[in-house]
Amino acid sequence: MFITRPDAATLVAKPVEARKLLVALTRNMARNLRRVHAFSKPHVSDSVVLDALPAEVAGLDETLQAAEQHVRLAGCMLTLAEIPRTVVTLRMLDDLPGEDVARILGVSPGHVAVMLHRAKSRLLTCMTTCGTDPAGGD
Repeated sequence: MFITRPDAATLVAKPVEARKLLVALTRNMARNLRRVHAFSKPHVSDSVVLDALPAEVAGLDETLQAAEQHVRLAGCMLTLAEIPRTVVTLRMLDDLPGEDVARILGVSPGHVAVMLHRAKSRLLTCMTTCGTDPAGGD
């Protein structure tokens, strides 16, 4: 990129300007490489976006209930030990296959399945007991 510039030959005689240009080109190229263009979404018109929205938007009560459940689940996740919490995060939230999670944790895929099953049971118990008494014992 630097060499193909039409003024590259004259920049050799101006080392300070050449250095500034080279730094700017390198910085911009690094920024562009760090961007994840593979995951960018194509630009669509506003009408397409509006048509994709659900016809009925959730009301305030439903939104608050969903937020409360999210907070409860986050609290229940904290009650899990580190490895089961990691298994739940990788398998359920990051959607990684069990074999990949097993390789990351250095255990067998069967052990990952057992840990996931037990963690989901604990989360279900925590969510149901927390849901009946959200204040923690009034």
